[in-house]
Amino acid sequence: GNDLESFLGAVFLMVLVSGALLVERSDGKALGLFAVVIIVLGIVGIFSMVVLSVYLRFLRRGKPYQFFICHHKVAAGNFARLLKIHLLEHKKVHRSVFVDSDDLRDLSMLFTYIKDDL
Repeated sequence: GNDLESFLGAVFLMVLVSGALLVERSDGKALGLFAVVIIVLGIVGIFSMVVLSVYLRFLRRGKPYQFFICHHKVAAGNFARLLKIHLLEHKKVHRSVFVDSDDLRDLSMLFTYIKDDL
């Protein structure tokens, strides 16, 4: 998504700077310094993405929610909260319980919560 787009933009910028080094009428010293800065930033960016990916894949302590409860507000609102209370009291439940009406602040983030946190 956005990470890939940022990476490709940085690569494109490095290619442009490298090409600018081949132009005869340029200040080679300043352009060389600029190219080094861009390349170092690119390397740091790639390293940061790799470290973040490894952390998210292997080192994160698991997902914050163990259960997801989605309900019809009128018909089952009280039952959903009661179920959440009972689940949280159960000895085999070690993580939080997601109830859409309690934990969902932005409806557009619903699928993100399901994908990333459950």
